[in-house]
Amino acid sequence: MQGSQAAAFLQELEAEDLDSQLLEPAPVPATRVPARAQPAAAAGERYPAVPAQSARPAARPKQKTPEELELEALEAEMAA
Repeated sequence: MQGSQAAAFLQELEAEDLDSQLLEPAPVPATRVPARAQPAAAAGERYPAVPAQSARPAARPKQKTPEELELEALEAEMAA
């Protein structure tokens, strides 16, 4: 019985220690980012420049299914 009480007490102490560690704020880094490595926002721009060309290749047009073709025909008929 004494061994289980000691194990329970040890478990409670470990839980309290873990709780106190989790409730403490995270340490703040003491080093600063060099000025040349800072993003463009520091130079007065709000966001970085967007690339002029898309990174993805142009997608091929998807071939229409017979159902889509039929729907287009019906829509054209109703519009006329």
